[in-house]
Amino acid sequence: MSDEKLTPTPKWLFLLLSYLLPPVGIILGIRYRRKDEAASRDFGAQAIAAAVLGLTSCAVLYAVWFIVLGAAWFAK
Repeated sequence: MSDEKLTPTPKWLFLLLSYLLPPVGIILGIRYRRKDEAASRDFGAQAIAAAVLGLTSCAVLYAVWFIVLGAAWFAK
């Protein structure tokens, strides 16, 4: 019997989930970084990078939002 799975893992879906929900991305990244296969370790690094990118983009969007609200408040 083969060790291959019948359906491939939807890695792009996990990366999207890592971007949208950074804590999930960090957990996935840690889990996959501990595996022995090089492909799994690479995917773990990508998941952590997506989580960091998600946190960074969220922080930037919040900063822009506060700047816009501040400008609107001062314009009154």
